[in-house]
Amino acid sequence: MMTSENSVLTQLNVTGVKVEDGGVYTCSARDGDSIAAHESRIDVKIDWEHNGKIITSDLFRYKRSITNIQGTLHITEVNDNDQYTCVVTSPSGEMARRTFDVQVVEAPVIEDLMLANNIQEGQIIVERNSESFSALVIKRVALEHCGTYTCVATNHVAAVNKSTDLYIKVAPKWLLEPSNSSLLLGSQGTISCSASGYPTPQVHWMKKDGTLGTWQPVLELAGGVLSLANGTLVIEEVSLSDEGMYSCNIENGVGVPLSKTIWISVNKPAHFETSSSNITVLIDQPLTLECKSYGDHPLSIQWTHGKIHIDIHNRHTISEEKTEAGLTSTLYLSQVETVHDGGLYQCKASNPYGTAVFNIFVTVLDEANTKLIKLLSTQSGKQETIIGGLLKNTRYAVSLSAFNNAGFGPFSAAVFQDTKEGAPDVAPSSPECTGISSTSLRISWQSLTASLTHLTGYIIAYSALETTEQNQTSSHTEVYLQSLRKYTNYSIRVAAYSMYGVGPFSIPINCATLQDVPGSPAAIKVLVATPTSLLVSWKSPDEPNGEILGGTTEKATVTADIKTSEIKDLVTGRTYELWVCAATVMGEGAPSVRVKQTPSSRAYNLTWKEANKPWHEAWSPMEFPDRPDDQKYTISGLKCGTKYSLRITARNKVGLSQPAYMEQYTDYNWNIPYMASYRSSSFISNLSPATWYQVRVTATNEAGSATSAYEYATKNLDGSEVSPPLELLDINLFVISVSSALLLICLVCCVYLLINRQM
Repeated sequence: MMTSENSVLTQLNVTGVKVEDGGVYTCSARDGDSIAAHESRIDVKIDWEHNGKIITSDLFRYKRSITNIQGTLHITEVNDNDQYTCVVTSPSGEMARRTFDVQVVEAPVIEDLMLANNIQEGQIIVERNSESFSALVIKRVALEHCGTYTCVATNHVAAVNKSTDLYIKVAPKWLLEPSNSSLLLGSQGTISCSASGYPTPQVHWMKKDGTLGTWQPVLELAGGVLSLANGTLVIEEVSLSDEGMYSCNIENGVGVPLSKTIWISVNKPAHFETSSSNITVLIDQPLTLECKSYGDHPLSIQWTHGKIHIDIHNRHTISEEKTEAGLTSTLYLSQVETVHDGGLYQCKASNPYGTAVFNIFVTVLDEANTKLIKLLSTQSGKQETIIGGLLKNTRYAVSLSAFNNAGFGPFSAAVFQDTKEGAPDVAPSSPECTGISSTSLRISWQSLTASLTHLTGYIIAYSALETTEQNQTSSHTEVYLQSLRKYTNYSIRVAAYSMYGVGPFSIPINCATLQDVPGSPAAIKVLVATPTSLLVSWKSPDEPNGEILGGTTEKATVTADIKTSEIKDLVTGRTYELWVCAATVMGEGAPSVRVKQTPSSRAYNLTWKEANKPWHEAWSPMEFPDRPDDQKYTISGLKCGTKYSLRITARNKVGLSQPAYMEQYTDYNWNIPYMASYRSSSFISNLSPATWYQVRVTATNEAGSATSAYEYATKNLDGSEVSPPLELLDINLFVISVSSALLLICLVCCVYLLINRQM
C-alpha cells in the first residue's frame, strides 16, 4: 500500500506455519537502477536423538550445531550400527522426524613388511596368499632380484601400499681375471683385476719381496705404483725393479674370497747408453767400430754407411758377441783408403720390443789434415810433449816414429784420444727479431748443429740506447723478451754456451718494440695572447711511446712539429681550463696537467732613447690606452747610424709585466736619384772617415731594373787607406797563417835548446 509519505508498504503473512516454512526470507525493492533489500528469519526447532534418546549438551561426545533448518550434528567418535533421528518442530507445534543408521567402514592397514635377514644367492622363498595375509617367496634368489618391492592392499574404501628394499648378498665372481703379463721398460703398464658381487667387492694388490719372501701391499711401494678403485694396477713408468710376483685379492664378506697370483716380467727394448760418438782415423790405417746394444733377446744389429747397407766383403768384417745384457757388434775395416771411407756410420739394433740407432761420425785425415811434429831429443826413458792447436771434442790418432839423418823409421800403431770439450767457437746464425707488443720482442735464430760442444743453452744480450746491457738464457732457439720499454730500439746479440763457457756473440741486430698510446705532454703553459685568445705551449711527452702524430687541446688539433696553439674566439674575463693530449697511431694518450687562465685586455707602453739621452714615450697613455691587437709600431724621426735603446711593458687587470729591453742601430741609407745616363760616377758627402760603406746602384729602363752592391771605404784623416773589415777576411787562411807562425816559433825554440845542451 502507498503511505502518506509516498512510500510503499508491503507485508508477508504466513498462515498455518509448517516445518518447511522455516528459513530466511528476503524483501527487495527496485526503483530504476537502485535496489534495496531486507532479510528476516523464521526459526524452526531441530533436535537430534541417538538410539531413541535426545542428545543434550551433557553428552560431550557430540557437538551440535544448528545453523539452518537442516541442522548439522558433528560426531567425533562413530560406532558401527548406531541410529540417529532428526526431529523438527514448527512454532505451531507441528513435528517431523527422520531416522538414519550409521555403518562404519575402514580402509585396509598394512603392517611392516617382513624380510628374512642375510638373504644370499640361491635360497628358496615360497609365495602364500589368504584373505588377510600374503607372503612372497622367491625361489633361488639371485643378484638380479635386488630392488624395491611394494605390497598393495585394496577395499571399496581405499587402496594403500607399503614398500621395502631387498638386498641379496652375492659372493664375488671374476669379471676380469688377471694373468701373467709382460710390460715394456720405461712405458706405463696396467694390469686389470675386477669382480662382481654384493656388497661391492674390494680389490687389494700385493707384491712378493724376492729377497725376504714376504707379501707387501702395493700402496706401500715407492716408484709410482698405484692400485685404482676399479681394481686396475698401474705402474707409471716401468723399471726393472717392478718385475716380480703379484697377487690380486678380492673379497666382500660373502662366500669365499677370490685370489689370483701372477708374474709380471719387464721387457727391455733395444737401446744404447749414448746416441753417438766421433772417431778420427788416418788414411792407410785400419778402422774398428764397436756398437754395444742392450735389451732382451733376440737382438739383431745392422750396419749402414751413408744410409747404404754394409755387407761382409773383402774390406769389411763384422763380428758379434752375445752378452747377458745385450749384443755387441764390431765392424772392422782392414785399411782406410780414401776420405770417402769416413762419414756417418749407423748401427741399428732391434728386438721385438723396440728399435734404436747409434751414430758414429768417422773423420778420415789425409795429408792435408795430418800434422807432422818433429821433436829433437837424445834422452832415454819416458818422454812426453803437448800437441796444441787441435779441435775441441774431436778424436785424434797419434803415431810415433823415430828418425835420423837417414830418414824416418816405421810409425807405431795409432793411439786414439779425444780432446775435451770447450766453449762454442761459432755464433748462432740468422738471428731474427719481431715486435710482438709495445713491451715485448720475439727473438729467434738457427741452432748450432755442427758444434763440437754439447750445448747447455743460449744467451740473449739486449740493451736500449745508453742503457746497461741485460741478458736472458734459453734452451730453445726462440725467446720472448718481456717488460721492455715502449717503442724503443734494442740492440740484440745471441751466443751459445756450454758448461765450459760462452761462445762468440752474433752480429748485433736492431729491433724496436711496437707503438703504444703516448704519455701526457709536459711543461704546459698558457699565456694571454689577446682579450679573446689564449696561447698554449707544451713539450713533447717524456714517454712518447711512438711517433707523435699531433696534439689535441680543448679547441684545436695540431701536428707533431708544432708545440703551440692559439685558442681563439674566447670570452674576455671568463676563466678557461686547458690541457693537452698527444696521439700516436695507437690512439690518444693521457691528458696533461690542467691549467686555468683568463683572457683579458692588455695595455702596452713603449719607450725609447738615444745613448745618454732621456727616455721618450712612443705614445701617450691617453692616445693609445689599449692596443690589444696591434703588435707592431714604427718609430720615425730617428738619426741614421745611431744606437737606440727600446723598452716595452704590458699591463692587464692582474698587474704590470717586467720590461723587455732591446738595443738597435739605425742604418746608413742614402737614396740619390740619378737620371743622367751619360755619367758613370756620383759624389756622396757627409761620410765618416776610416769607415767601410755598402753602396747599392740600381739601373732602370723600360725593360726593368737591376741592382748591384759595392764595398767602399773612406780614408783615414792622414789620407792613408784603411784595412779591410773582419768579415772580408778569409778566416780559414787566417787560421792557417797563424798556426804556421806558431809552429815556426816552436821549431826555432827547440833548435835553440838542443844547441845549448850540447854546448
